Amino acid sequence: MHFNDLMLASRGAGPVAHYNAVATQMLGHIERHLAWPAATPVIDIGSGYGRFVRHLVDHVTASRIWVCDTDEAAVAFCRAAFGVEGCGSITGPGTTFPEPFGLVVALTVLTNLPRPAVEAITARIADITRPGALVVLTTHGWDSVQRHLPSYGSQYPALREHISKALEAEGTCFVQYPHHCDEIGMAWHTPEFVRSLFDENRFELVEFIQAGLDDHQDVHVFRRRT
Repeated sequence: MHFNDLMLASRGAGPVAHYNAVATQMLGHIERHLAWPAATPVIDIGSGYGRFVRHLVDHVTASRIWVCDTDEAAVAFCRAAFGVEGCGSITGPGTTFPEPFGLVVALTVLTNLPRPAVEAITARIADITRPGALVVLTTHGWDSVQRHLPSYGSQYPALREHISKALEAEGTCFVQYPHHCDEIGMAWHTPEFVRSLFDENRFELVEFIQAGLDDHQDVHVFRRRT
């Protein structure tokens, strides 16, 4: 594990167990809908320092896995530690892949991006997948608004009404981090918004699980139409 991995609260036994449990929970959601050999190649968008991919390599040959993250150090770490391929943002100019993907995983990605970035990533996912491909992603939804705002920071409970009204009106809400210069922050999406967005990009909903990841994030499973 890398010392810069922000998904790991500490190296104590409890935080490490939780870190791994969330990744294996995600694997369980995926395995209900596919057989691993047929899923390759795989791309882990927003891979960070390998929270998910360190478990994925037990199921898929490393050379058939791509990690994608805007943090170049994280991509370099995953390539060196797990033997996978790697790239930066999938929406960046010149980013290409040798073949379409059979599985796309986006764990805690849409949860932190504004609407234009979410729309761009969704369109790009459609471009880099083959018919029948599976996409598994997580979002903050209504359960997050109702139960978890205090855990994100002291400023968020006061925004509950603002977030709720935005979700009711637009299906999405983005609050930029005050200390971050890039367009990154906290984002919430209704399941209807996410389903509509992916429907426009040739995907059909296979499964939706409210608070299905870590009793916290909604899980969406989509399949690319043929």
